[in-house]
Amino acid sequence: MNISTTKHNGGFMSRFMATAALFVVSLVALAQANVLKIEDFKVIPGTKQTVEVILDNPTRISSLQFDMILPDGLTPKTFDKVTTRISRSSHTLMMSQIGVNSYRLGFLSNATDMKNSAIKGDSGAFATLTFEVDEAFAGGEIKIKDVVASNGTVDSEDNDVDINDYGKTKVSLFVGTMSFAQESVTMAEGEQVVVGVNLDNKIAVSAIQANITLPEGVEFAEGTEGEWFEYTDRLSQNTTVQAKLIEGRTYRLVISSLSNDEFEGFVGELFGINLIAKGLKTDGVLAITDIIGTNAKGVAYDIEDITLDVKAAPTFVDPTQDGVWNIHDVYSVINAILSDKNAVNDVNKDGVVNIQDVYFAIDKTLN
Repeated sequence: MNISTTKHNGGFMSRFMATAALFVVSLVALAQANVLKIEDFKVIPGTKQTVEVILDNPTRISSLQFDMILPDGLTPKTFDKVTTRISRSSHTLMMSQIGVNSYRLGFLSNATDMKNSAIKGDSGAFATLTFEVDEAFAGGEIKIKDVVASNGTVDSEDNDVDINDYGKTKVSLFVGTMSFAQESVTMAEGEQVVVGVNLDNKIAVSAIQANITLPEGVEFAEGTEGEWFEYTDRLSQNTTVQAKLIEGRTYRLVISSLSNDEFEGFVGELFGINLIAKGLKTDGVLAITDIIGTNAKGVAYDIEDITLDVKAAPTFVDPTQDGVWNIHDVYSVINAILSDKNAVNDVNKDGVVNIQDVYFAIDKTLN
């Protein structure tokens, strides 16, 4: 019985150790994987954009080729060396079109002695690609496939080196940036403010969709014309700014016109938001997120999220704490200054009890 049990445990342990060893080998192989990639980037239609071609290679690599499939409207114009990894004389870059939107790229060693043929280092960009972006480019993905590499520095081993395809590179459109006109806003209970929103756009824009999330204790207010939003000269008479509650404190914002009018200019304040403090007790954040801009043809552009700090104004309490500001509060502050104590008399909340608190208390008493 004991012998049988020992054999069973020994078999289990053997299988366990074998599995663990295989797991470790797999981790090492994964950690040492060679990766070829072009990181996600943004473009402006009608311009050129240069990006890096990155090779992270724990294995020494002498020559490399890969195929690249491009979305419509993106055309490669130049393929240039990054001299920290490939010198003028060490390797030759190649790029040729092999089909519609399909190209073959790579580098070949120029070394006479293949033992000295590896590119420099084991990580980072080895080349740059410059693309021409069509005016009608609508975004898309670059696909890298069929990667083949050779390690010419090894004599007695198989020179082929496996490269993990990085897969897909997202190419999105860059329309510009949005920002708040203020760095922050402080609101007292019942106070109404207008927060300006800027748009600095690189190309013409005719509509914007986004989500606006209000902090607790802040609501939309009706402005001079009874609307939540104020209009600037950048918006035509046909353009409207509308918002509808979609969840919790988040509203869907749409700026558009039925006539598809483009916004005037390319910089400055686009619209204002009317806000009022109702129960604002702690600081919060006003956020505009998931911003999408479109041109007159309906091509969509992602715009970075923006946030604004909304601060609750301090609540001022009369020093005698009887709920009424009067001459007794003025004398309370004067006495506190002379005795250098009683922090409740710091009525203007600047951390010091001094003559400014006296004038503050007088002002509160008279008004």
